[in-house]
Parts: sequence; C-alpha cells; structure tokens
Amino acid sequence: AKVVGILTGLDYRTNAGAQPAPKEQQLTCLEAHLKLAKKSNMPVMISCPSTVGSFPSPSVLFVYPFTQDAESALSEAMFRLLPPEHKIHLSDCSTVDTVLKLRKRFTNLFVGVSGKISHRSGKGFRELAFDIPLTKILLESHSLSSGYQPHYEKTFESFLVS
Repeated sequence: AKVVGILTGLDYRTNAGAQPAPKEQQLTCLEAHLKLAKKSNMPVMISCPSTVGSFPSPSVLFVYPFTQDAESALSEAMFRLLPPEHKIHLSDCSTVDTVLKLRKRFTNLFVGVSGKISHRSGKGFRELAFDIPLTKILLESHSLSSGYQPHYEKTFESFLVS
C-alpha cells in the first residue's frame, strides 16, 4: 500500500459520552502529522469537528467554546508548521472566520462542503461557498449524513440512487 496523504485534526468534543484524548496529546499528534506532511510533501486532510447546538433558538447556531479552542489551536499549528503553498483539504470547520483566515494564508486550501450549508442557520457557510472558487470546493462523501441537516433524523433512503 502506498500512502498518498495524511489525515489529522483536533477533536475537543466531550458530548454524548465521548472521551477524547487530552488536548495536549492531540496537539502533539497534530504537530507530528503536519511536520510529516511538510517533510514528505504529502497533502493533508484536516478535520476539526464541532459540537453545535440550537441556542437560544432553533434558528441560531451556537458554537461551543471548546470547538473554538480547537480551531484556534489548529490554525496556529498550521500557520507555524505548513508553508502557504501546501495542499490542504479542510474537511470540517465550525466557523466561517476560521475558514476565511486559513484561505488567506494557504493558496492550496480545498474546502469540504458539508451539511452545514443546509442547516437553517448556515447562511454564513452558504455565502462562503459562493466565494470559494469551484476548483477549491470538495463535495465530501459524508455530507448527506451530517448532523447539521434539518431532517437528520429522517431516513436517507431518498438519497440512494439505484
């Protein structure tokens, strides 16, 4: 088997009984992965999954503080360890501001489009998608099962193609 890229990221979520690795350990692994990606000139797929809730109303998307902490640590490590021309697939990001900040720095940043754009509070992500060149947008395979979709709890049979 040939390695063609590196998958990494940070996950500070603690909801639904999840027990993530300590933040320091995650950051150490992230930095090692980013250094390896740079040294081997391999593309890197980065995920920073979020936990969001509808607070104080269903039409307002609330991003929990630990998600913002993870995105801040992720951005800082990327700025410090990767050159601006490195190929990056940003798979999941909670805030439009983080995506914009990374787009300004990294010329080969490809943004994964997820179910966030279909959430009733996803206006910022929908607007962002129109500002990203089509050659820099990736349609992710897990987009249809994203928990951000308004009808997430319904069956996905209607999405199947026979």
